[in-house]
Amino acid sequence: MTSLCLRTSRGSLGAATAALIGLLSACGESPPAVEETGAEEGGCASQVCGESAYCDEDSAECFCEPGGFGDPEVECVAHGDVCAEAAERVGHDVCRHELPDISAWNATSIPSGERLDVRRLSKYLTPANPASPLPTLFSNTNYYRLHRCMLREGFEPLFPMFDQNAYNDLVYWRGTRSMYAGSIYELVGDDLPAPYAFLVETPDADHQLLEEHEVYAVYRALSDRFGPGELAYLPYTEAMVERAATWTDAPFAVIVEGSDAITFESYASGATYGRIRRYPTAEVGSATGTFGWQDILVLETSTNDLEGVNAGVITGVRQDILSHLNVLAGQRGTPNAYVADALAAFAPFDGELVRLDISDAMYTVAEATLEEAEAFWAENRPFATIDRPPDADYTELVGLLEVPTASAEERADARSRIGGKATGLATLYPLLDPAYQAQGFAIPVAHYLDFMASNSWKAEVGDGEQTLTYAETISAWMDDEAFRGDTEVRRARLQALVDHIREHGVVKAALVDELRAKITGEFGDEVMVRFRSSSNAEDGVEFNGAGLYESTNACAADLLAVGKSACDPSSNFRTIERALLKVWASLWSFGAYEEREFFQLDHSRAAMGILVSTRFADERANGVAFTGDPTDAEDPRFTVNVQLGEVDVVGAPVGTVAELDRLTVEDGTVVAIDRVSPSSLSPDTPVMSDAELSTLGAVLAEVAESYPVEVGDHDPADVLLDLEFKVDAGGELKIKQIRPFLRSAVDPAFASCPLQSR
Repeated sequence: MTSLCLRTSRGSLGAATAALIGLLSACGESPPAVEETGAEEGGCASQVCGESAYCDEDSAECFCEPGGFGDPEVECVAHGDVCAEAAERVGHDVCRHELPDISAWNATSIPSGERLDVRRLSKYLTPANPASPLPTLFSNTNYYRLHRCMLREGFEPLFPMFDQNAYNDLVYWRGTRSMYAGSIYELVGDDLPAPYAFLVETPDADHQLLEEHEVYAVYRALSDRFGPGELAYLPYTEAMVERAATWTDAPFAVIVEGSDAITFESYASGATYGRIRRYPTAEVGSATGTFGWQDILVLETSTNDLEGVNAGVITGVRQDILSHLNVLAGQRGTPNAYVADALAAFAPFDGELVRLDISDAMYTVAEATLEEAEAFWAENRPFATIDRPPDADYTELVGLLEVPTASAEERADARSRIGGKATGLATLYPLLDPAYQAQGFAIPVAHYLDFMASNSWKAEVGDGEQTLTYAETISAWMDDEAFRGDTEVRRARLQALVDHIREHGVVKAALVDELRAKITGEFGDEVMVRFRSSSNAEDGVEFNGAGLYESTNACAADLLAVGKSACDPSSNFRTIERALLKVWASLWSFGAYEEREFFQLDHSRAAMGILVSTRFADERANGVAFTGDPTDAEDPRFTVNVQLGEVDVVGAPVGTVAELDRLTVEDGTVVAIDRVSPSSLSPDTPVMSDAELSTLGAVLAEVAESYPVEVGDHDPADVLLDLEFKVDAGGELKIKQIRPFLRSAVDPAFASCPLQSR
């Protein structure tokens, strides 16, 4: 059990004050002077608060009374029982607005099995400013381990398709934050002056850390609604502790660990193999993109903003055991622990390949061979295949309606020739009214293979450089232990290859001439078209590959890599050569390679085709639709996310939310439209009218009935269809992509939201 030193300097904690002074004395510090509670001169006596707000004597600031939220200096509005409304939506308890007693705390918190100084724990959210979308809430952690999951499922109308990035914008980053989020711990120990402690999620960067008045605002909001006992603030990183140490007159308790603090704590036990990557505090915030699934991360601090798959995590600070980092480790089955002075402890293994074992009582680390590691990795990663090698002989620039796709064998042939994206549309369009089709043709993978075999460079292989073709380079790297077993080596080499392809790759003039003639004949003179990735390693049931590869625009009339485009004077040149090189090179980006490698796909069979299609300009709307609910297998309604103009539905700008609609379809006809959430860009007018949604729903129903999907060993009900669509400038609906979506698949880079059982 750790000893806890508590710092405070106000007498406003009532009966706890004497105990606080005693504890401070035990920590070797002089107790602060105890002041009389009451407003200082010019405090509440001169403060005028808004309706349903009160003036707090300690801070002389206005706060909303329980039951209200908003701007306490203007007016606090009644929020009603939004938790009850959420419970009605999902069919079980979601949250509480107040926890009046121990019984309520026990009903909504969960026991702690990881942190030795914590008996029970739960989570909260509270407004950071008047723009907060919700009032103070105490989550029912029996059902939701993550705030994000509670918000996405319990409050879907406010947070449709809520992802981790949107969550971080809401609560984590100072520049966008409208709510504070954190955990509440019921502490274990004798003579604790504050039996409960709250954490606040923030990054460790100096400009992101909370100031005293911000922590007090959280303390005040929680204390007004938390009845089981007194709350103290628990900073959980060194930077937070150092910031709290600068507060000389805080009207709340601050708990920090004493000299005999716990030096090891296991959160997710198990064994793993990986290369040790150490990140001091200054580098943790930029760690995303610098590691891969073969790396064990040793972080001086903790973070809520770490994206990407890793082999395990060690932090130098004790973790909030309901944090995104810890929940993800538990779901993924990767070890996760706190080790005191972690950077120093793992310094002897920095950059080395090791085996790490974590149990409840201890951890061990030892050097490992690549052979041992590869055997472990093969047994502990998902497995997907590229069914057949790419077709190097099929070179025809083929129209989508000219591709045979009637049988499974023909579709497999098509994927080996023109890739997954083009094959998807080639399969769909014969089943679809021509009015909903977008014009397009495919550039076969054979042209990519020829390009890779005919371009050479000086490649880093083994201990030095060799002159190899691009294709020979990939083969050599597959046999190179340094490339296979070291993420940093892989990242540097792959980036060098991508850069060389884009800057120095030479496309055969005959292909460029053929493409120029084809584009001009299909689309007209000086018309911008879209070159979209269509690899044979994407758009499958087992391996989705969404977002891995690049797409770009091209103009057949642009002949030189300089100046403005002849197709669009507002754009720089968009030559055919540039478009080919950009899309082809993206097959070997670090992120794409790592994703394929994690799923154990055979890179020697990976190749890139290209779908050349209409570049939609001035579109009225764009969206994504599923033939079901991608997050709820019990909900048969079609799901539609749509946004105004060209603003992306996926990866939208901060604060931008797409319209979310759910369609009930019977016998191919939309019989009900549930408008779950409006677009933030058009809050008062739907992006798509009822008539347009009815048309889209009918199209989706027809596609769901007739589109062939090879589901393999999966339950057909677990496989939805994921379609991308546009509403063009003339108001016409166009389907521009289709792929299967495995509902039960879990993205290993992000924590999922399974419903917890009580």
